[in-house]
Amino acid sequence: MKKIKEILGPTLTCLYLLQYWLSLKWSCLELLQGDQSYKRWSGLVLFLLIMIQWSLSLGRIVYEIKDKTKLRIVNLHKWIGAFAPILFYLHSIKPGYGLLFFLTSLFFLDLIGGYLNYIQHFKSSSTYYFLWLFFHILLSVVVLFVALLHIWIVFSYK
Repeated sequence: MKKIKEILGPTLTCLYLLQYWLSLKWSCLELLQGDQSYKRWSGLVLFLLIMIQWSLSLGRIVYEIKDKTKLRIVNLHKWIGAFAPILFYLHSIKPGYGLLFFLTSLFFLDLIGGYLNYIQHFKSSSTYYFLWLFFHILLSVVVLFVALLHIWIVFSYK
């Protein structure tokens, strides 16, 4: 199962990017995404995914969870990250323009950064691991705040 998770996330991310670059369209999903109600509900699901990822990480630190429980939380965090491109695709086939393109780019950079943790070289060197973790957390914070800004804009301009 470990290998599936390590392949699934990067594969789904590549598929999302390929479908965008090649302008492949699933017309019924594109039509559905034109509905504001659908966009708001799918956006809520995507935002909940972000918040679950944060709650797993912060909960592990705040409650100083160790050993098997820590490994289960990290494993769940990685599985959710592996499936994140699907939820993003269901919310938006295209990355959009301006702020939306910026948010999409940050989201996928953060995912790709998370996938780097599967590379043994990053795990074995404390310097690489520290830098990787720093940038992964930094991108996650920026994604969270830009997502909140996006939500505020969406609901401000009905």
